[in-house]
Amino acid sequence: MKKVLFSLSVALTVIAMGTAQARTSSLALSCSSARDLVQRSGAVLFDTGPHTFERIVSSARFCEYDEILEERWIPTADTPHCVAGYKCIPRISITDD
Repeated sequence: MKKVLFSLSVALTVIAMGTAQARTSSLALSCSSARDLVQRSGAVLFDTGPHTFERIVSSARFCEYDEILEERWIPTADTPHCVAGYKCIPRISITDD
């Protein structure tokens, strides 16, 4: 039983490590390099400062069904306001009561 639990523990750890997404520092890239990375990858998690990060996507395909796109600016090595892609934000639904 201990071998089974150990094997399961190791398997879950490996799966969790494989699904973790590494962050890329936006400050280490030029604006065009950051934009190209988003286009190639579809979605990128950028470190934008010492304690901040942004998930930037290339299209709505990388958002949840109830989210829409909003253009996002991130700081890069060559500009403080680079339009690298979009952020998925919640769709605001207004209903008539």
